[in-house]
Amino acid sequence: EDVMSQRLYEPSEEDIQTEIVLYVKWTLGYEALVYAAKGTHKRLGGVLPIGHSDLVIVGDSKVWFMEVKSNHGRREPSQIEFTEKMLKQGIIVYVVRSKEDVAEIIEGHYEH
Repeated sequence: EDVMSQRLYEPSEEDIQTEIVLYVKWTLGYEALVYAAKGTHKRLGGVLPIGHSDLVIVGDSKVWFMEVKSNHGRREPSQIEFTEKMLKQGIIVYVVRSKEDVAEIIEGHYEH
């Protein structure tokens, strides 16, 4: 029962993403480009590749691709495929579960 009550209060991916965007914009002064709001691909008619990362963060002449997941969230096959395509180009797509994960990545201390 304790495990169930803990899961009820875990932040959603949308909550985590909002916290990350606020941190990136207000604390770091970087740009946070949000790509994967619910239904984005349908609304945009497939302009972005299916599986595109949720966030692209730009600052200090660097770019980070980030897939936001809750503590129990898993990437979908299309997200894994996008990550693999990016990796072939030398670009890492990070899976983040908190603002703290983002801070570690940007500060260069993240183990991927």
